Amino acid sequence: MPPRPYKHRTVIPQHPTYDYIIAGAGCAGLSMLMRMMKHPFYFNKKILIIDPLMQEQPSKTWCFWEKQEDIFEPVVFHRWEQIEIVSAELKLQKPLFPYKYKMIRSRDLFHHVKTASAAFSDIHWLQANVTAIDNEGPLAFALVNGEKIYCSTLLNSVTYSDYWKQQPERHYLWQHFKGRMIEAEKPVFQDHIARLMDFRTKQESGTCFVYVLPVSPRKALVEFTVFSEALLSQEQYDLALDEYIENILQPGSYSVLETETGAIPMTNHRFCRQSGNILHIGTAGGDTKASTGYTFRFIQKTTARIVAELAKEGDVSLTPWFKARFNLYDSTLLRILRHETMPGDQIFTRLFKKNPPARVFRFLDNETSLAADLPIFSSLPVSVFLPAFCKELFL
Repeated sequence: MPPRPYKHRTVIPQHPTYDYIIAGAGCAGLSMLMRMMKHPFYFNKKILIIDPLMQEQPSKTWCFWEKQEDIFEPVVFHRWEQIEIVSAELKLQKPLFPYKYKMIRSRDLFHHVKTASAAFSDIHWLQANVTAIDNEGPLAFALVNGEKIYCSTLLNSVTYSDYWKQQPERHYLWQHFKGRMIEAEKPVFQDHIARLMDFRTKQESGTCFVYVLPVSPRKALVEFTVFSEALLSQEQYDLALDEYIENILQPGSYSVLETETGAIPMTNHRFCRQSGNILHIGTAGGDTKASTGYTFRFIQKTTARIVAELAKEGDVSLTPWFKARFNLYDSTLLRILRHETMPGDQIFTRLFKKNPPARVFRFLDNETSLAADLPIFSSLPVSVFLPAFCKELFL
């Protein structure tokens, strides 16, 4: 009788190699680790952070508004106390109090967190690709170089190529952009004013605007941004930037110090926040505001909550992060932008023209009451927003 073929059996370890694995050392992963390092519960926990780039992080900036200082105040690169909204018809300049608009550079954030982690012997870094994550028995694992690394809880910020187009009834737009940090030969910028949206650029590709964030009288980040379903070619981004810098800013001779590009999902996709012992954070967990693309502050709220709940209970029972009505508001705006029932430049211009920035920021942070939302609604045309709202409500 021939011997039976050998059947491979996976042996799940009785104890995990790590208490926590953080997949991805972008904004979400670094924010999670920094908050863990500030909480005594995690001082004796074994933590592994995995990322393919590590200190070779691409040049990018994260911009956000906030009232109080948070854990990354030491690496804020610049702050603005006023904002500017510009179109062909008007120019609004408004103070932000009690908020400040802030910029953090990705490399500064990475080095800040990496340096802080050196004081913890149980925090380890691995430069590698995570090719898969899953639950197995009572543990979770990350697949790295064909091997499974086990942990009690896996905090994932990695998205995969098929992550988005899974819900055909949902809206899927991109906020895509290209920016240049430029230095002019002469002082041409007011470095206390952030030009948040300037719509004096062609609107043929979707909702298009430029923002200008001066960091000194001669230096500024100038970024051309589009809300649309399709990305543009690099030549199209460059042409828009060239035209804006030369015709609107008119800095004379200037040099380009750095460039950055990106594409942020603007979608009402229903994200999976938790799957067994895996918690999804950052864009992968739905921390990107669907109607604006802003992510940084929502990441801070999410990571603070997860760190506190894991320490308190050893487990996280997650309820929806964003209140249902804000999801509905976001979906309404996405429908309007997607179907072009009202130009985006008119929507955002009216919003800031008829409301103080503090009210708009509270609304965009999902921190207003229903009564406080009414002035926002009254500043937008009912004939456009009510039909879109009803369609989303009964979807």
